[in-house]
Amino acid sequence: MITQYFPPAVGHLTEAGRASNELVAAWNGLLDAGLFDTGVITDSDEGGSGAGTIVAYADFPSGAREQLTAVFRRYVDELWACLDALVTESVAIFTIHHRLRSPSSPRFFPVADSEEGFGALLEQACLDGVLEPQFSLIRASQPFRREPEDLHLDELRAGLRYLVGWSNGLDQGSLVGAWATAVDPEIYVEPPSSAVFVHPSPPGELVDERVVARYAIDGMPPGATLSGRAGTYIDVAFPDGFLPAGPEDTLNERLRRTTHAVRTFAVAFANIVKGTPGSKRLPHSASTTPDTTWIEAHRSLRRWSADELQAVADSELGLAVVRDAEALTLIIATPQGTFERIIPDASPLPQRAPRGTAAE
Repeated sequence: MITQYFPPAVGHLTEAGRASNELVAAWNGLLDAGLFDTGVITDSDEGGSGAGTIVAYADFPSGAREQLTAVFRRYVDELWACLDALVTESVAIFTIHHRLRSPSSPRFFPVADSEEGFGALLEQACLDGVLEPQFSLIRASQPFRREPEDLHLDELRAGLRYLVGWSNGLDQGSLVGAWATAVDPEIYVEPPSSAVFVHPSPPGELVDERVVARYAIDGMPPGATLSGRAGTYIDVAFPDGFLPAGPEDTLNERLRRTTHAVRTFAVAFANIVKGTPGSKRLPHSASTTPDTTWIEAHRSLRRWSADELQAVADSELGLAVVRDAEALTLIIATPQGTFERIIPDASPLPQRAPRGTAAE
C-alpha cells in the first residue's frame, strides 16, 4: 500500500536500508581484518602488590573511518528524503481538491527543537496541502514534545532525535568510529596471588587505544604469570553526542529504531490517504501503465547505487535486464550516460477477442 501512494518515499527507504546493510558489512570487514587488539599492563612494586590496566587498541586503515561515514551519511540523507517525499506526495495527491496557498514554496517534513521553531517552519508553508491527520501526526511527533506520554509517539520522536543529532554531527565533520563498552573484564594470576579488584572503565570512543579496566593484585611475587580478558564489546558507533543508556544501546540498535520510525510514518501516511474519501491523484509510477520512456538511470525510483550503474557500464554489452513480477527493466550505458526503460508485461487479451498475428 505504501508503494501505491508513495513510490518515491519507498525508494528512499529502500536505499536507506541498503546503506545500513553496507555500513554493517564494511564494519564486519574491518573486524575480520583484525582491527582491534587488547593488552594487559601491570606495574609491580617492592611490596609485592601490582596495579595495572587492561587496554583495547584500534588500528584503523587509512580512510576507513571516512568511508564508513560516507555510507552512514547516505543512510541519514535517504531517511530525510523519505520523510520529505511523504509530505510532497501527500500534497500532490490531493491537489485536485484544493488550491495551494503558496504553490511556489517547497514542501518538506519539518523537525524543530521548540514550539517556536516549529511555528517558524510552518510559516514557510512547508505543510500547506497535507491532510489534517498527517499534520497532527507530524506535530505530535516533534522531538521536543514529551506529552502526551505514548509508546508509539515516543518511538517516532526518538527516531527523529537520532536523525537530527546525526545530521548535526555529520555537518560538523564528525566521523563514524568504534565504541568500547567493558562488561566483564577479568585478571588471572597464579596462587597465592589474587586480584583485589577489577574495575571496568566507563564506555567511550576507541580511537587508537583506550583503558577498558583497572585492577590491583595482592601479594604478587616477581615473575608471576599474569593474564587477563578484556570482556569488552567494541561496536561501530557515531561517537558525536553518543550517550548510550546501556550495553544494548548501540548504533545498530539506533539504526533499527530510526528506520522503523520512518517506516511507521510512511505506513501511517498511506493509511490516512487510503481512508480519505474522494478522488486521488495517484503517482504515475503507481498506475497500471508505467512510464515506458527512457529516463536517466540515476532518477529511477529503484534508487540504483553508483556501484550498480558502474557495473552496467563496465559490462561487455553495457546492458542489464531486471525482471520484476509485472515488468522488465532495461538499463543501458551510452556515451551520454546510463538510461533506464520499463517494459510492462503484455496485458491478457479479452476472452472474446480473436487470436492471430496482430494480437500476438
